[in-house]
Amino acid sequence: MTRILVVLFVISLPVQLFAQTETSAEFRIAGNSDGHTYRLLEVYQTRGNTVAWDLGYIDFGSDVYRELYVGAGRVLTPAKRMALVAETYFVQAISPGTSERYVQPFVLGLFQLTERVSAQANYLLYVPINKIARIQHVLDRAKLEYDFGRFKAGAGYAAYKFGDQAWEHKPFVTGTVKFNQAGSVELWFQKLPAGSQVRVNYVVSRRH
Repeated sequence: MTRILVVLFVISLPVQLFAQTETSAEFRIAGNSDGHTYRLLEVYQTRGNTVAWDLGYIDFGSDVYRELYVGAGRVLTPAKRMALVAETYFVQAISPGTSERYVQPFVLGLFQLTERVSAQANYLLYVPINKIARIQHVLDRAKLEYDFGRFKAGAGYAAYKFGDQAWEHKPFVTGTVKFNQAGSVELWFQKLPAGSQVRVNYVVSRRH
């Protein structure tokens, strides 16, 4: 199971009495070649360079395992063309007969290589906090992307490791259409260890 999370890239602002607030929502649906469909819904809010809260649900295309998660974190800008998002989540399995709990560190690096070329790298770790849970490593994505204006095209690599099992490798290509205030739609075509996957992400944000 791979939980793919997208966290808002927020440019760090000078410290102010009233930091700019932005609330974002993401809906994701993905279909695998084996007939399974998974859904994700996530809502999060940033205030200046703080991720104030981050709430989400994912079902992994499974009838027997689902997760709820809640987290918070910070956005750091160690260089002009670089930002790091660091969050910590509490993850709870919610399906009948499941009780896995995790603490989940999350790191997302965003790099503006040129005016039109950008890169992302995102890693998260499932750290078990009860006996039934198992450690898991998720390289959500290492992606290179070119911005044509209203459209972006990208390619990258993702990977997943459960416990002592071997890494699963999941290369992908993406295309994103931007609709300004109406948000953006990203389409993924991804190779899985057994088959393939098509995924649609919709993200919208509002400043207030």
